[in-house]
Amino acid sequence: MPVGVYYFPDLDLRWVRYEGALAAPDVIRVIHLAYGRPEGRAGRRSFIDMELVDRVEIAFSDMNSATQTAVETLSASGERIRSACFAPTDVTFGIARIYQTLMENAGVAETLVTRDRGEVARFLGLEVLPDLGDGERVL
Repeated sequence: MPVGVYYFPDLDLRWVRYEGALAAPDVIRVIHLAYGRPEGRAGRRSFIDMELVDRVEIAFSDMNSATQTAVETLSASGERIRSACFAPTDVTFGIARIYQTLMENAGVAETLVTRDRGEVARFLGLEVLPDLGDGERVL
């Protein structure tokens, strides 16, 4: 599945855009990039965009394992993230709620799951979402 990670340093924003199949290897790769490299570390506002996901190929056990990387990094640093998931379909909404529950139960994130892009912007403290083309693509 194509996945893109874009940074907007002036907005302190990381935008993760999934497309096609949402699969465990891609989610794990994004989490390692986001929490394993200095430029992707916690403290950034995060927008997880699942608008172009057309199928989900990830099990709960994979999601749990993948989020543990983020939880361990955030717990060690004492940082919390603010993350908004745009999940317009029932299936992506359900997967995003699993992510939300795992991260919030660990006490490392404040997460919004919504079907409303305007709500994403407001939650992240932005007037509007930036143009994706203005971001620096890192994956």
